[in-house]
Amino acid sequence: MSRENPFAVPFDGPAIDWVPIVPGANPLAQPIRAIRANTAGTVTVTLKRGGASRTMNFAAGETRTIWATHVTAATSTGLEGAV
Repeated sequence: MSRENPFAVPFDGPAIDWVPIVPGANPLAQPIRAIRANTAGTVTVTLKRGGASRTMNFAAGETRTIWATHVTAATSTGLEGAV
């Protein structure tokens, strides 16, 4: 019996590009699989699976893997998303 892994990200292979992120209420053009913050601060996202909101602390230059549909707020600047 096979079961779908609820935490698996259904992407084929690595990210193909990085796109700039402007925080706001509107959904991103496509879900992102990682966020890079060029300055230290916080980033608030809406998770793709489940729709929960999470606020994360970033160090300058840090990249984190996360599957998100929205970036709703940020004190970090220079945000980029892997797609």
